Amino acid sequence: MTPILFAYVLLFTLLIAGAAAAIEWALQGRVGARHVWTAAIVIALVAPAAAITWHTVAARSVVPADAARGLPMWLSPMVISLDGNSGGQSSLWHGIIESLGAAWTQGSAILSAWSGWGPRSTTIVLCVWLSLSLALVLWLALGILRWRAARQLWERTTLDGIDVEVSPSTGPAVLGFLSHRIVVPAWATKMEPEHRRLILAHEGEHIDAHDPERLAFAIAAIVLMPWNITLWACAARLRRAIELDCDARVLKRFPGTREYGYVLLEVAARGRSTGPLAVPMVGLLRLPSELERRLVAMTRKRTPGYRAVVGGGLAAVAAVTVAFASPVPVAQVQPDSLAVPAATAAPASHRVDRLVLDTVPKARTKQDTLTAHQRESVGTIERERAGRRAAVQKAQSAVQAAQTELEKRQTELNAAKARAMGSAAGTSGNANVTYFAYQVEKPAATLSGAPIYPPTLRGAGVEGEVDAEFTVDTTGRLDPSAPIKIIKSTNDLFKSAVMKALPEMRFAPAEIGGRKVRQLVQQPFTFTTIH
Repeated sequence: MTPILFAYVLLFTLLIAGAAAAIEWALQGRVGARHVWTAAIVIALVAPAAAITWHTVAARSVVPADAARGLPMWLSPMVISLDGNSGGQSSLWHGIIESLGAAWTQGSAILSAWSGWGPRSTTIVLCVWLSLSLALVLWLALGILRWRAARQLWERTTLDGIDVEVSPSTGPAVLGFLSHRIVVPAWATKMEPEHRRLILAHEGEHIDAHDPERLAFAIAAIVLMPWNITLWACAARLRRAIELDCDARVLKRFPGTREYGYVLLEVAARGRSTGPLAVPMVGLLRLPSELERRLVAMTRKRTPGYRAVVGGGLAAVAAVTVAFASPVPVAQVQPDSLAVPAATAAPASHRVDRLVLDTVPKARTKQDTLTAHQRESVGTIERERAGRRAAVQKAQSAVQAAQTELEKRQTELNAAKARAMGSAAGTSGNANVTYFAYQVEKPAATLSGAPIYPPTLRGAGVEGEVDAEFTVDTTGRLDPSAPIKIIKSTNDLFKSAVMKALPEMRFAPAEIGGRKVRQLVQQPFTFTTIH
């Protein structure tokens, strides 16, 4: 595949992704965004291949038409076998090997004709492409094997009338491609019934909406085109849209944003292990970075925005128009490539296994094969392509300007929402609720205390870092009821020093509207020998 074809597919996918993002922004959660991103992946996967194939076949169909007006019709070489061996297991195996070799050679020849590269470069591109796809398939297979091995130790039970599997730490999530099972960690079975019901409802909504199938399709698309970075981004946006849509459906069934948000905070505070990540898992919480986005999406007021709908719709239409109006690369078949050179005579000392009868005349030059009408057609096509290329560049500039403006407006909107949430929090601060740093007016701060440098590591000159997550209560102390989560640790001795020092440290508690509240804190501790 030539760089032009790579660039065309990437540009097409980028424009379709931009259109999907504009539609998602215009809808503002009123319609399931997962449908938009699923359609974007389908179009990005099918449309470029279909367009290239269609234009290539149309371009090649010109050759037989000219041949009917008097150009010579080339016959393919005739091969006659002289070994007389027919049948037998060895001949069958030999035929299979020859068939595979012929298929690889034919594929490389076609790709070479499309790209204009030599056979060696084409073979390297094919090998790299297939290696990436096979690596992803192997990764998925290993993940499935790990999941099945771990699943043998899980306990099957029924919670609130729903069949689930209880694991030591994996979940909450939905496992499986075609046959789906809900898996919850052991600590979820001891939650309050109302909170456990929300978790099971969330996972059940994933199954009813066929979300695992959507993720499996996205993974298959990435396996087919692993080099398409924009396709990876579309799959990530589909994953996020699935979670946001599922939150909206659960809140529609069980109104109560406060309780549902508390469940998300509780899952985040306890930590979550996804087990073998190679298996598509639709879980209640994927990454801590998603939590803030999901909480904001639940609490924002969705009001119809005429400007958002019109602006997003126009941006989407412009992106789709540019994508489908972009010039499609065509496989250029040179007239010389249609001729097959005559077979060379084998040395007399070697046994002649096959006799190739060359029925193809010698290759002719372009001046002999191209008529005046064909040369004129080629010139017209080049001029049309130049005009389309200029139009595409102009449209791309317009789309980029529109996207920049949309990002600016989105940033202003997010800032306004953050200020509104901060104002609301200032009037309703609750000492029994755990807040994040962005939700409080005055975050918690360290007053006294620090971990002791382990003497063994200090004497050896070993430095390191520990990132801890814990909760500071309203008295400025470590909340003993909330777990301490070590996010990162370069040495177990450093980790032990931090765990031992946290209960003795003193903090200035967080405040909202002058009232002290609990806050979830992420604190890095750096151990260094430099004074």
